[in-house]
Amino acid sequence: MKNHSLFLFLFLFSSTYTYAQQSFWRNDSIPVIIGTDSLVNPWTGGLNFCQFSEIDLNMDGINDLFVFDRQGVNGGRITTFINKGTPNKVAYVNAPEYASKFPPLQDWVLLADYNCDGKMDIFTSTLSGMKVFENTSTVAGGLSFKLATSLLRSDYGNSGPPLNLYVSSTDLPAIVDVDGDGDLDILTYANGFFFIEYHRNMSMERYGTCDSLNAFVKNRYCFGGFEDNSSMACQNYIQQTNDSCVIVSPNPHPDTIQSVQHHTGNCTLCFNEGGNKAKDLLLGHIGCSSVTELKNTGDTSFAKFTSVDYSFPAYDVPVNLDIFSCGFLADVDNDGKKDVLFSPNNYSQGAAEDFQSVHWYKNIGTNDSTVLHFQQKNFLQDQMIDVGEGAFPVLHDYDGDGLADLFIGNYGYYDTSGIVAEIALFRNTGTAIHPRFTLVTRDFANLSTLHLGLTQFAPTFGDLDGDGDADMVIGDDRGNLYYFEKMPGAPDNYTYVPNFLPSNSQIMAAVPQLIDLNRDGRLDLVIGARNGHIYYYQNSGSPTAPAFPSTPTSAQLGGINTTISGYSTGYAAPFFYDEAGSYRLLVGTENGCIKKYSGIDGNLGGNFTLLDPLVAYIGEGERSIPYGYDINGDGLMDMFVGNFSGGLEFYQGSNALGFAPVQSGTKMDFKLFPNPATDELTISLSEFNPGEKCTFQLIDLLGRLVLHSEITSAELKIRVAGLAEGTYVCSILTGKNILHHKLIVRK
Repeated sequence: MKNHSLFLFLFLFSSTYTYAQQSFWRNDSIPVIIGTDSLVNPWTGGLNFCQFSEIDLNMDGINDLFVFDRQGVNGGRITTFINKGTPNKVAYVNAPEYASKFPPLQDWVLLADYNCDGKMDIFTSTLSGMKVFENTSTVAGGLSFKLATSLLRSDYGNSGPPLNLYVSSTDLPAIVDVDGDGDLDILTYANGFFFIEYHRNMSMERYGTCDSLNAFVKNRYCFGGFEDNSSMACQNYIQQTNDSCVIVSPNPHPDTIQSVQHHTGNCTLCFNEGGNKAKDLLLGHIGCSSVTELKNTGDTSFAKFTSVDYSFPAYDVPVNLDIFSCGFLADVDNDGKKDVLFSPNNYSQGAAEDFQSVHWYKNIGTNDSTVLHFQQKNFLQDQMIDVGEGAFPVLHDYDGDGLADLFIGNYGYYDTSGIVAEIALFRNTGTAIHPRFTLVTRDFANLSTLHLGLTQFAPTFGDLDGDGDADMVIGDDRGNLYYFEKMPGAPDNYTYVPNFLPSNSQIMAAVPQLIDLNRDGRLDLVIGARNGHIYYYQNSGSPTAPAFPSTPTSAQLGGINTTISGYSTGYAAPFFYDEAGSYRLLVGTENGCIKKYSGIDGNLGGNFTLLDPLVAYIGEGERSIPYGYDINGDGLMDMFVGNFSGGLEFYQGSNALGFAPVQSGTKMDFKLFPNPATDELTISLSEFNPGEKCTFQLIDLLGRLVLHSEITSAELKIRVAGLAEGTYVCSILTGKNILHHKLIVRK
């Protein structure tokens, strides 16, 4: 996810702020039941197109799990899980506090230990290549990274200086010790060609250590002597080559290698199946559903692929994720053997399996002689709320029991015949102060059976016809609105009424809300749109017979535009609510942050006032969809946030939201020194009450929580040596105020 420079808005104010209204804290405590299972990680936020790596997040000596969801065009989404498992047992617990410690990443991310210090470093995409972050974590300082190189280079043997080691942004390279000498080598598809280049790391040979990133040499033009045939379809012949990539005519001999067609998009995984130490390959391709295995009968110095399994593993359940199936090694059941997780390396909405998109194959062999056995299609996904792609939450008491139930619309579940949009219903089976959500159906009111051809169900409820029950309006991806009248009888008895609401081809990706915005007793329509605007349709009818204009009353309500620099899209998602007699507005955005506005009442023709550009520092997935409701009866609004990975996060209401300048006479303040800081930062509070909970937070310019700690005295010392150079916001949170100062970290 790219948050760009939105957070810089904070510094247009003076250096210190206090909150005077309400804030939110991420809270995963509300239980969610599906079938007979109480979900372990219900509010994780969903998973779609994932890349997996092992890493020790909490420095306890046990490998945890890092997940990079490639969903969307604006970067990707990081999810981190602590490994609570025991031998032969899978047990991962979502730990979002670690996700905030990773630097901005996009396209692809693989973790590997390049300097042999036992800590997993970051290899990730950059323009036409890759960059590397060193893992600088310590037990005392916690998880941290610093940039090791902004562009990895290799000697291509052209008598010039080393060039960028090319990796397409759509590909996944293999980062592994190919030759067994103790340093990491790289296998990647050549720029514009259909063969794999072998970039050998000469660090051990030159320096006797493994930690150099400046010793790569292109060792083989055609690793293993094969080239994909771009004119052939999936499961046809690979053309055999020599090391100079000269095509050798295929021979219809039983040993002839078969393969898949090369496209702009490939992934390569090295593993050991034959027990001979030579690396076998698992290849995935963007145009193919299966995974191809090439078996290496050579050795660590010279690869030779002589047999193929183009529906791997043919001896078990073959991998089939419809497109671009990619594999990742991880010992997920703690038995000491590397299993393989498969997921689509997709980045376009609606183009790949998104609901059961993480397939786990257990290694029942050894690490040197891998034998994979299929286990499940929804690894980790079965322990969280996940509705495919996109999540549009709404709270509504559909059964009249006094408890708000949770509805979640989606962009759709992937199907080989097309995307199928549905609305899931999680009934509140708890109490007014202890909510609990139980899945009733994934297809509320059987809406998918109406065959309206819709992509995206973004619901909102309200009594449009004045008969005392709540009707339903759904916005779709093409900007259409659909009216479903609530009929007497069963709680899910809704009737579709065509041509009831206005349509507007400019309102793509419509996210509607029914609310009496001008306070005249009639429900109006506000609609968030793909272009980052909010459209307003004033209801000029009566409480029992609504009438909406054919053109919007306002095509950019409040002057709001959530597009980010360089983009034409913003995906605004509005939620208006009443706060102490005045309307406030939360707006979800394409880059995942949520903004808060005031100045709404009596100003529907003017520009609203931005109170908070980054509510609760939320930024956990592309296309955030906020919905507020006091779900636990404490008098404070809580917030449910959907994203395009198909899940929800829950944020419990606390006591402050919205920036306001510190008023004169405010006693409490704090100082930072030194500022700029290099190694250690001292925080000194002007007043400290030992009986009042006080918390320190450090937030980076992407709105991510970098450091946090409880404050137990008037002075706190914080290690910042492991932080990346740059600007941060240092916050002190008390029961009454939240104070901010700007901090500069320099090396």
